[in-house]
Amino acid sequence: WLWTDGVLDRARARDEMVSAMASWAGDCDSPASCGLAMRRFRQREILRIGVRDIFKHVPLYSLTQDLSFLADAALEAALRAIYPVLHERFGRPMYHSRTGQTREARLGILGMGKLGGLELNFSSDIDLIFIHTDDGETEGGTSSAITNEEFFQKLGEQVIKLVSEQTAEGSIFRVDMRLRPYGRLSPLSISLPRALDYYEGCAQAWERQALLKARPVAGDLVLGGRLIEEAQPFIFPRYFDDETLNSTREIKQQMEAQIAARRETELDVKLGRGGIRDI
Repeated sequence: WLWTDGVLDRARARDEMVSAMASWAGDCDSPASCGLAMRRFRQREILRIGVRDIFKHVPLYSLTQDLSFLADAALEAALRAIYPVLHERFGRPMYHSRTGQTREARLGILGMGKLGGLELNFSSDIDLIFIHTDDGETEGGTSSAITNEEFFQKLGEQVIKLVSEQTAEGSIFRVDMRLRPYGRLSPLSISLPRALDYYEGCAQAWERQALLKARPVAGDLVLGGRLIEEAQPFIFPRYFDDETLNSTREIKQQMEAQIAARRETELDVKLGRGGIRDI
């Protein structure tokens, strides 16, 4: 397969990667069997991408794009495996639009950091933010109705488990959710209006800066794009005030102090002078 059908001279397009993983996992009869198929697909893709690196010597950006789209594909496959199970049990999460119509709420997944910037390496974890359209309740399931927040909390938990759980076939990607609005103490997913309120009024400067690399990676891509678009005034304020400048300077000084205490200012690739965090 590698020499006859494996794509070695270019990175696979996102839609191509998503479709390829979906074809492997599409016939599965449970999330667990889907997870097995996803892990085997990932192993094959890591072999292909590794050969592109070691044998073909392709440009670095082509490798990181391949790895990033592999993560996109894994998240899409996990959503497609878990959504139907939750829909059957709890029904569909619904909300009332501004025009008074009842509509189904959707989940959008944003990739942050290296995933958002198409810069994943072979050992990267993936930083994610989950948002859903709006708050409301589920309708039509075999169990009692639950809030949309509860529904997407369950969905998020199972997506993370399917992607990151260590099994006999390994894991697909480690997942980090610490960049989400309100941090570790918040639900895994919050509504778009609440997320925008957070970035407007509560977020620290570094949290707004983190949105520079945010990219919709799975689920409702349009919804993810709306968060990025509507948050632009908070990411790029019209006036760069002293408070924002001082906050940025304080973060930089804290990092410099931590790395200096370990005597790694000139050595640490990520946190040291001129390193990844500086960039």
